[in-house]
Amino acid sequence: MQSLWLEGYFALFLLLMSFSVVLPIIKLGLLFYLNHSSRLSQGRHKKLIAALELIGKWSMLDVFVVAVILVAVKLGPMANVTVHYGVYLFSAAVILMMLLSRFVAR
Repeated sequence: MQSLWLEGYFALFLLLMSFSVVLPIIKLGLLFYLNHSSRLSQGRHKKLIAALELIGKWSMLDVFVVAVILVAVKLGPMANVTVHYGVYLFSAAVILMMLLSRFVAR
């Protein structure tokens, strides 16, 4: 992502930063708050669960963006892409976030 900023792709940098870093942090914060606050009214609890589900849908956009970038780079005749362990860690984090969200929603 740093190379996007350095090469002047500010809009793409902000888009990826928002969906890959900021949104997951907000989602984790909401999950923590829902799991550790016992004094929430049922109406407030339902609103926070709805917000969590909405964020969950949008947080899958970063997976889509990574997939599109990998396909675009692989199709380029001058590019060479190697998949490192970060892709697997990222995938595991997305799956764990989905499972944790479902657990807290119940």
